[in-house]
Amino acid sequence: MNYMKFLSLLLVFGAILSFGSCTKNNDTANPDNSDVYLTCKIDGTVFSAEPLTVGGTSNGNNFTVQGNGSGLDALSVSMILNSSYKGVGTYGFGKNYLANTAIYLPKALNPAEAFSAVFAGNDAGQIKITLDDGTYVEGTFYFNCANQNNTSQTANITEGKFRMKLP
Repeated sequence: MNYMKFLSLLLVFGAILSFGSCTKNNDTANPDNSDVYLTCKIDGTVFSAEPLTVGGTSNGNNFTVQGNGSGLDALSVSMILNSSYKGVGTYGFGKNYLANTAIYLPKALNPAEAFSAVFAGNDAGQIKITLDDGTYVEGTFYFNCANQNNTSQTANITEGKFRMKLP
């Protein structure tokens, strides 16, 4: 029995040492040192997409970027520019920009509860593309959004930053 206690304590101590030796990266634009990221605040709470789930496309006048959290029912933030994309520049979201879509999905397995900038007003936010070099696209974003089934339920997406690698 004493051997099992010793072994358990040794394993716990080893775990503490391994976690304690990690350094916290305070770079908010790139929180995990990956060359791709999508971060923002959702109603004041920091969200950082898993690097493997950050992606999108840039094809002619169309652009998409999306980032998902971890887990089966992770949340998702995505922005789509339909027929309006021209590279570096600023693009709006809301009723005045129906070709552009910004979506916050609290649970990926429940798309019926999507929050969209279209339901949040005329000028609900924007995405600013600061780099599009054919390999990477990066920029900043923010938007207000409302639940498509109950527009009194809203969310504010602020301080968004992303960098994605094009396929």
